[in-house]
Amino acid sequence: MISTLLFTSLLLSAASALKCSHNATVVNDVFQRGVLITSSTSRYEFGVMGCSWNLNRCVSFKAMDMSFFRTLDVGRDLSPFANMLRSSEGKVTGRSCMSQADAERIFAQTAARCTSTMARSCSCATDNCN
Repeated sequence: MISTLLFTSLLLSAASALKCSHNATVVNDVFQRGVLITSSTSRYEFGVMGCSWNLNRCVSFKAMDMSFFRTLDVGRDLSPFANMLRSSEGKVTGRSCMSQADAERIFAQTAARCTSTMARSCSCATDNCN
């Protein structure tokens, strides 16, 4: 009986967990004395993934330094997406799960959908944000 209740509660919590699109573009431009020496771009596509329990917003974010990204809750998350990005250098732009605190730190605008607002950061707590 208890195992059935536990299984049912786990199933319901998994079914209701927030899922967001996860993708990012990292651009790393290296300048020396004002001259561009090297430039690299990496694109990461993870598709729709479930969010960790503390990341309760789907967020579309504009370019930020990787050093700042690492200070956010999403940057310290243990997801494959965050692990991949942590090893990168440069500026990152993309979409992912974030905490409400992260959304506030990047000044994300609350929106019903993020699709048409890539020019600025936005956040929402529904699957329609991808």
